[in-house]
Amino acid sequence: SVVRHYLPPVPAIEDTTALLQPNRFRFSKHRSTTMGKLRADTEEEKSEDILSFDDEPEQRKARDLAPSQEGARQPKYENEVRDLQKTGRWGSVSQNEKYVLAAVAALIVIGGIVAVIVLLSGGSSGPAPTLAPTMSPTNRPATTNEQQWSALQDVLRNNGILKSTSELIDMPISDLDGQASNPSASPQVRAASWVILEDERDEFHESKFLQWRFALATLYFALGGADWYNSDGWLGAGDVCDWYGVSCNFPNLDKIVTLDLTKNNLVGAPLPEEITLLDELVSLWLSNNEIGGECPTLAIGSIPTLLYLYINANQFTGEFDANIRTNGILHTLYIQENDFTGNFPLGLCPAPGGAFKLREYGLDCDKLRCFCCSINTAGNDAFDPCF
Repeated sequence: SVVRHYLPPVPAIEDTTALLQPNRFRFSKHRSTTMGKLRADTEEEKSEDILSFDDEPEQRKARDLAPSQEGARQPKYENEVRDLQKTGRWGSVSQNEKYVLAAVAALIVIGGIVAVIVLLSGGSSGPAPTLAPTMSPTNRPATTNEQQWSALQDVLRNNGILKSTSELIDMPISDLDGQASNPSASPQVRAASWVILEDERDEFHESKFLQWRFALATLYFALGGADWYNSDGWLGAGDVCDWYGVSCNFPNLDKIVTLDLTKNNLVGAPLPEEITLLDELVSLWLSNNEIGGECPTLAIGSIPTLLYLYINANQFTGEFDANIRTNGILHTLYIQENDFTGNFPLGLCPAPGGAFKLREYGLDCDKLRCFCCSINTAGNDAFDPCF
């Protein structure tokens, strides 16, 4: 084909030096391509193939960088730039991912710097940092053994019912050493030795916590606790509410309300008077064991909150007196299958024309003469206390 060359109109020659300025004449980059690829029949091609006198340098530069339809070489990274503008991704990595990777790298660098500083300063001499003191769960200072022993002695001294603890009132704390494991010592001394010197729980900032653990420990040593069928928790560091058979009020857990050791192989005599130190007990269940001796009726009856008492099927002996209801509110009493003798207390019988003091009770009428039990059998739906 024939290549036609178009020359622009020659400007008026007022300054011939303008025609001779460098770079005023430039061939299009397409002139360097194969001549057979050019088509001269379109105005577009003409405009690309002609020599231009009018193009300014910036316009020429933009035209030179524009991609050609014939697959001319494109500027480096042009595809990645176009993808970044359209999709926010640079190749296979998005812009957000680049930010995350940069942040992770920065953190790694900072961590490395900190580690180096710590290692370098680890060998330096100087006083160790002082840790702030921590408080116990009760936010109260721990008591010493001497303070606990003095508090327990005050409890025993001020109780007008206990007689078996008189030996402890003036005993020096040094005499308790090793007595918890001494089988020849009294249950009270063994219990005091355990509570004051061996108990790992240090919460005795109120005398009640101390006296409850002492009372239960005395019961344990007096009635063969080591041979009970179940003694989980007993004489352990846990709260008494977690000891087998002990139930506390919920959710406060600051009162022992029930002691139920029914059918648990309690063997021994007598039932210790220290039971009265469980001064918020509501129910006491000691049935079907082998507890002997006289029943401490005054100690039990003086528990101000006691409503239910089950001591049936044991080996109690002696007379059974009205002190069992000293608190004036006991309403359920079962004492059958024991070896009580004498008369059922008249003080527990209703006054003439009065209401019954006991709602429910059971006894061996062939062993205890009951002058008011026949009153209970009157009527079709009357309660019969005799076994």
